[in-house]
Amino acid sequence: MGVGMQIVYLGFAGSNQLEAEAGAQFVRLERFGKFISGCHLAIEACGFRSGHRLYDARLDLITRRNDLIPVERYTDEDPRIALRAAFDAAVRRLEQPSADGGLADRRDRPARPVCRDASLDRLASLTQRGETNMYEHILVALDGSESSKRALGEAIRMARLAHGKVTAVYVVDSSTTFAYAGEFDPLALTRALRIDGERVLEEARKLMAGQGVDGAAQVVETDGLSEDTASCLQREAQRVGADLVVLGTHGRRGVRRMVIGSVAERFVRFSTCPVLLVREVQPAL
Repeated sequence: MGVGMQIVYLGFAGSNQLEAEAGAQFVRLERFGKFISGCHLAIEACGFRSGHRLYDARLDLITRRNDLIPVERYTDEDPRIALRAAFDAAVRRLEQPSADGGLADRRDRPARPVCRDASLDRLASLTQRGETNMYEHILVALDGSESSKRALGEAIRMARLAHGKVTAVYVVDSSTTFAYAGEFDPLALTRALRIDGERVLEEARKLMAGQGVDGAAQVVETDGLSEDTASCLQREAQRVGADLVVLGTHGRRGVRRMVIGSVAERFVRFSTCPVLLVREVQPAL
């Protein structure tokens, strides 16, 4: 069984080197795939010490029973060192005997019945102890790509755990449509994008309703040529009062591009709330 990882950068934009390090460390958890379905890694720029910026790495494990297991957090001037320490702690936690709270020795035990709200009670308990955050309103950007579909699934899963609400938005970027004015009618292209947006959002509405999640969905447009997609998403996040924004890191290319890596990176740079970046699944070689 595969294991997935989502990365959140708070207070800084991250880097290719840091993501590569996270990927290398993540491989260490794959052997525990029978017990965990994924993990959330949050790396936050959290202040300064002796003139040097500090980075805090927090790792939460997601069990196959959809339980959230927090791992001890680590802080260092080098985010890669903090990240490695967090994964070291995760491996130790997974290798502990079950009497000490571990998971790895449960491989031969039958799964016990778990009530529907067990994971929600667990999350509420962790929140009361200050070990994790509850996101009451999650904004997710969609463009019809596989990456954004995964982002929607993650937003819904987190909303169910936190009894939260999801707002799905599809951005029509006016600057993109007018950039192709020499080849296409900008107004006709805008109408086509609106239609595509409604199709994508209707699928999102059905998925949210099917999962029992309180949700809304709407097409939003950039404010003329002066606003780009990332700025439009920030405006929407502030308008709805979102306390988490979920973005896919790869989306559609060319004329139909909505949310891609460059947009996600720009959004993270000036976001006023936490951002969860959902990577596209890479095909096996």
